[in-house]
Formats: sequence, C-alpha cells, structure tokens
Amino acid sequence: MRQNRSKEILHLFISSPESRFTVEELSEKFGVSIRQIRNYIKQINEESEILLFENGSYQIDRDYLKRDGKQEHGDFTPEERVNLIISRLLLEEDGADLYDLADELFVSDASIEADLKKVRRRIEPFGLQLKNSEGLLSIEGSEKNKRSLTSYMITNTHYKGFMFNDSKRFLNDDYQIDFIRKNLEDILNECYFFYNDYSLNNIILHLIITIDRLRNDFQIKDTQTILNISDIERQAAEKITDFIEGNYDVKVSGSEKNNIAAFLSCNLATLDYRMINPDNIERYISHDTIQLVRHILEKISDYYLLDSFDDIFFARFSLHVENLMKRQKSRYSVHNPMQADIKMSYPLIFDIAVYAASLIKEKTGYRINQDEISLIALHIGSFIESADSNRNKVSAIYIYADYHQFYQHNVAALQNRFEKDLNLLYTISVNDFRNITVQPDLIISEVMIPNAIIVSPFISEEQLETIREAIRKRTKQKENDHFIEAFAEMFTEDLFFTDIYGKDEFEVIEKLTDRIRPKNYFDQSYVESVMNRERMSSTCFIKKLAIPHAIGQSVSKSFISMVCYDKKQSWGNEDISLLILFGISYPDRKNFRFVFNHIVEIFNKEANINAISRCRSYEEVMGIISQIVNR
Repeated sequence: MRQNRSKEILHLFISSPESRFTVEELSEKFGVSIRQIRNYIKQINEESEILLFENGSYQIDRDYLKRDGKQEHGDFTPEERVNLIISRLLLEEDGADLYDLADELFVSDASIEADLKKVRRRIEPFGLQLKNSEGLLSIEGSEKNKRSLTSYMITNTHYKGFMFNDSKRFLNDDYQIDFIRKNLEDILNECYFFYNDYSLNNIILHLIITIDRLRNDFQIKDTQTILNISDIERQAAEKITDFIEGNYDVKVSGSEKNNIAAFLSCNLATLDYRMINPDNIERYISHDTIQLVRHILEKISDYYLLDSFDDIFFARFSLHVENLMKRQKSRYSVHNPMQADIKMSYPLIFDIAVYAASLIKEKTGYRINQDEISLIALHIGSFIESADSNRNKVSAIYIYADYHQFYQHNVAALQNRFEKDLNLLYTISVNDFRNITVQPDLIISEVMIPNAIIVSPFISEEQLETIREAIRKRTKQKENDHFIEAFAEMFTEDLFFTDIYGKDEFEVIEKLTDRIRPKNYFDQSYVESVMNRERMSSTCFIKKLAIPHAIGQSVSKSFISMVCYDKKQSWGNEDISLLILFGISYPDRKNFRFVFNHIVEIFNKEANINAISRCRSYEEVMGIISQIVNR
C-alpha cells in the first residue's frame, strides 16, 4: 500500500477539474479512512488553498489551474509528454514516481497510461524495457543501450543541424560544445584520422553523453568489444580520456575507454579512400564488406537502371559500409542532421538508399535506421547528380550561309557552352536545308528561317543566353509531355478511389491492393514488397501525401492507383489526404524514376495536393494534373 496518497488525490482533482468529491467518496476510492483523507487534503492545501470546500464536497481551484497553466493536457503535446517521461527516467537512477509525472504533465490516468505504452514502443528497439513497480517507473537495460536511447532522444528532438539546442532535457548539465570540438579536432589530427562534419558531430555527441552519464555515476560495465581496435584508435581514446578527466572532474574506467575507442573505430578512417584501388582494396576493407557492396551496387544499378559505379565511388562507399557494419555489430547509433531534408528534397535518392538498406538487412539481418539510410543517400546522390547520362538532351540543327567556313566558330561555341544539354545533330548550309527531313527540337540559324533562333555569324553572349532559355523551355516541355503520356497510360479510371480507409497504412495498402487484385496487374509478392518497403521507412515523403510502391517481376503491367480522401487518413506519424500507389513492371523500371520524380515535383506544393485531394472523379484528377504540369 502506498504511503503518500496526497499526490494521487491531487492528481485526481487536476485530471478531473470539473468534478466534485466528498471525503466519503475519496475514502472509498483510495481505500483509507475519512480522517486520513482530511489529513491529505490539509497537506495539499498547506501552501495555498488548492482544493476548495463548498456544499459538502471538494473541487480544485480553477484559478489555480489557469494561473499555473495546469490544464488537463497542459502545454504539452502527446509526443512532448513521451519525451519528457523518457528524459526523467534516463536521468533518475532510482526511477520516477508515476504520480509525480502525472502531476507534472497534468493528464488523466487514461492519458498517462497511453503515454507509457508509447514510451515502451519507443525504447524497445534499443533493447530497453519500461518497468512499473507499484507506481515507481524505471527503464531497465544496459547502460550502453541507455546511452544509445539518450543519443536518439537528443538528435530527434533538440539537435538541429550541426549544433545542440536545449539538450539539457536529456542531460544533467550544459557543455561547452566548441571547447570539446576544438580539442577533439586537435586529437584526431594528431592521430592522422580522416573525418568530416558528420562523423565529428556524432563523436562530440557520444562524448558529451559519456561525460554526463559518468558525472551521475552511470557506468558502462562491459569490458569486451567485438571489434578489432587498432593501436591508433586506442591512442586517440587515451588522449580523449586525458582530456575528459582533465576538464570534467570524472574518472574514465577501462571499460569506458574501450567504448570510446570502439566508437572511433566505427566513425573514422585512417586512410584516404583515394588511395584504394581494385588491386589493393582487400588490404583495407574486409572481404565480406567488399562482397556486400558489390551485391548492393549491382542490384540498385539494375533495379533503377543506373550507370555502372566507378572505382572511386566503390572505394568510398565500401569504407562507409565497413563502418556501418561496425556500428551495427556494436549497436552504436549515429545522427545525420540533414536526414529529414534529404528525404523530403530528394525522395528518389532516399528511396534508392532504402532499397540498399533492405539488401543489407537481407544479407546481414541488420535493420538500418533512417539516419543511416540518409547517409547512404548522400553517397548514392553524389553519384547520380554527377551522371551526365541521366539528363535528356535537346536535339538541334545549325543552318549557315557558308563563307570560308566561318560558321565553325559558332558551332564550337555551342558545343562548348551546351555540351550537357544540346545534341547538335547536323550543321547544314541554307541551300541544303529544304531537302532535310529531320525534325529537331530546335533550329539555330544564321539566316531568317521560320521558327528558328537567329544568330549572327559571330554569335554573341546575348544570343547564347537566348538559346539557353530555349533549351530550358524545350527540355521542360518534352519532360511534361512524356510525363502526361506515361501517367495517363498507367493511371486509368478504374484505378481511382475515394473510399479506402484503414486503422493504419498497412491496412490501407491491404484494402487498396485487394480492390486492384482482380485486374491481374500483380501477384501476392508485390503486396508483400510494398509492405516491406513501408516498414523500412515511411513513403510519406511530402506532407499529406504517401507514395507506397514496389518494382519487380511480381508486377505484370505497370500501374498507378490514386486515393483522394475527404477525411484525413493516418499514415505512420503523419495524416495524409492523398495516396498514390505505384506498381512498376521490371521492363518499365526506367519509367519509375521519371514518373516518380515528376509526381514529387508536382506535389511539392501543398496547394497542388489540396487541389488533387478534393477531386472526386478520374476526369477531375487528369484535368488538374494537366493544368499543373503545363503552367
């Protein structure tokens, strides 16, 4: 039986501000005598009259609630309440009182129980459990896992960009970030490590959490590491230990020092990737990693019709995957502050990275989180953005009036300026032009010809800019025409819906695919692929829009299905008003990249999503999409 019933009684009144209770009702409810109830009420009212007595019953002072901001749900959202509960439990060695938390959050019993369910789900992936011992809450599990959870909570709530903001919620003190950064850079440079801003910030975060936990007597007990730590990594860990002990009044044990060395091993390199080539790569990177990377790159190159990856990319990506595997084996977490931006701004590249992560899970069993996926996306994106072959060139012919072949100066200028954008099919004299049957996108001419861009014998900068703008407009028009044609071919009237709702995204996918199944576009493995893709990472790339999809042999005919909602539909942590389901057959996979990119471009504006989601017929959808594309 709990001794301090005053907390529970106050919590009852705060969570039921409209209700009145007699001492008899309170006595029965809490299982104590009327005299004890009166004593508890006296304790509550010692500082100020919080519980008011009138007509034989008590009610909480509403002015007290307003004055202190203690509404039923206070100023906290459900997500903020979950974060606050976790932060308290991580920082208190003896746990936290359930009723104290409820009082601080000013929520009903039902609300706090719902919050605790979310806490359990949030901490479970970190190998931790929520324990409730007669109202005393605590997080049970290893100290290493608690630090991983702390890192996650900081980076997913108050760690913006490459700096820390208000991380005190999950830490017990404030730290001089720039001071740690400067000393850490000096140590890493002394030990000749290669690092970048991402790895540096992750190490800083790891050290701050280490210092904070040590200051509060939370020690890592493990003495073994499954990684092969190099001498240079141990040397760096020794220097970092000296820095911590010399500046933060803590003692770093051998286990803690090993933990620092292992984290360095997972996030740093001791060689420049440019020194690696196909002949020496196995000296620096494990055979298993090399085989895994080859498998990943072969599969994504085939799956998304990408160009072959060169040796430099292979070496750089292999180093990344080597460290990624170390982090997975050691259960270390890293943070990419650009994760959300990458996912929203480059959804196709992020999608390719999700597929790479699924291949890693298939081969190793490791489930890759969103931060790690976004780091893979940075590597893949750097390759795709530099691949010239991914761009469609505009075709052109050049017409000249021949005089000592002066026209060659202009042709050279066009080829140099627009090498990546313009495919100059022919250079033709004006006399031969009438006989040609080629229909190029652009005609550039030194003489007056209808529908041509006229240039002088010595082309000017202004004329080059005119050509650039014409190339841009023609490229855009070609892409728009191609998109409308491809979209209309895949999206037909019988694939448009307005009435498919579910308790979550997986039930919606199941219901939608059940409706489409009779058309024989796909088999059951397609549905499983869509579900698995969604489990890896939500396809709600853009607010209010979800784009679940799968590519492969399980789709016999490419299709697009659309659901427009008049009520919001839950999708992961978001609510959507529009759903676009892709099914792309293996031969059409090149179309997926093109159509997917255009759909993302169209729906990057919330006004466009709103306009489409209000449609109640196939004809309305096609009409509005055509208007948007051709603006």
